[in-house]
Amino acid sequence: MGNRVAVWVLTAVAGVAFLAMVKIMADMSDHMERMTGQVAELSADVKGMRASVDHMAEAVLQGSRQMQQVNPMQMVPGMAPGQPQR
Repeated sequence: MGNRVAVWVLTAVAGVAFLAMVKIMADMSDHMERMTGQVAELSADVKGMRASVDHMAEAVLQGSRQMQQVNPMQMVPGMAPGQPQR
């Protein structure tokens, strides 16, 4: 009789442990799914930032090219030596 009770108790404990393991695996699966979604969002954000930086770099390069074409002495009239002050 004592052996039967011990077997039933061990079976119940094993069943509860198995259900706990199934619950943990389901939770882990849910967390991995959410994490995968967050990584995809992060990747999209990084791609957008890269496009913004590329756009900004192009604007700075274009401004730099324009500044190289402009004579600084013509930018502020009257500041060049030998010219009348306004």
